[in-house]
Amino acid sequence: MENAKATLEQRQATLDSARIDLERTYIRSPIDGVVIERTVEAGQTVAASMTAPKLFTIAQDLAHVQIEAQVDEADIGQVASDNAVTFTVDAYPDVTFKGKVEQIRLAPIALNNVVTYTVVIAADNPLGRLLPGMTANVEIVTGEHKDVVVVPNEALRFQPRGPAQAALARDGWSTGAVLAPAGDRGARLLEKLRLQLELGEEEMGKIRVALEAEFAAIKNAGPAGAAQEDMRKQARMRIAKVLRAVLTPEKYKKYEEMARQRPGGRRRATLWTYEDGAFWPHEVRLGLADGSVTEVVEGLAEGAQVVVRVREAAP
Repeated sequence: MENAKATLEQRQATLDSARIDLERTYIRSPIDGVVIERTVEAGQTVAASMTAPKLFTIAQDLAHVQIEAQVDEADIGQVASDNAVTFTVDAYPDVTFKGKVEQIRLAPIALNNVVTYTVVIAADNPLGRLLPGMTANVEIVTGEHKDVVVVPNEALRFQPRGPAQAALARDGWSTGAVLAPAGDRGARLLEKLRLQLELGEEEMGKIRVALEAEFAAIKNAGPAGAAQEDMRKQARMRIAKVLRAVLTPEKYKKYEEMARQRPGGRRRATLWTYEDGAFWPHEVRLGLADGSVTEVVEGLAEGAQVVVRVREAAP
């Protein structure tokens, strides 16, 4: 009798184990959503050892999407959480989508000696037009001023040359006082770094050649344009990399603070206007800037016509 009971209990345990195995043959999704990708076929054997195999890629809610934008180290200091974002995708080039910065990831990504950081952007997708894997062209709004005076960026790079310089001399201007020599931008930056960072002769000697070469690259980039702006941007990034290698961590941190002040309206520049047949310089203080225009905080009247280029009239 006891043997029969023991046998019954053994058979019951075997049945329970078989039921558990049968229950585990069903693979259930951990979430409800939309299947984006399937990597297995029906009837295919699925084996898991140390890691779980990938069966499906599932999106929980396509009404809300996430963009992972790569922002280079020269610009990441201006990005903050909740910054407004606009972006477009190639599938709908005439539609501008909106979002906001949700997270700035700290892990750097280095590619071809260029360091970028991942910025996570959240956006609504109520119509389902944004699909996984689309390439987004992102613009992050780091500052916004309304009803301000702006000038084209070409006007900031204009310096009287040729006929314009001759006209200045004819009008009695001292060209040495109002014109900057070709290498003067590099000299001014070197002097500013020496004074504000308290650089020694050895440090100055190490960075002088690199700065001169990069400012030559910026000068040779030519007039405004997407390719030229990219060349200038790359040159500024290389300058920052040279300074990071030469300066102590404390001095480089101070340099970063100096660089962050530029978009905040503390930069100064000379703008030129042409009034009553003569060129007139205006020392201005600049504010926010984008790829095409720059805000003028003070030093230029609203409606003033600035000079962006000069061409000699044909005889």
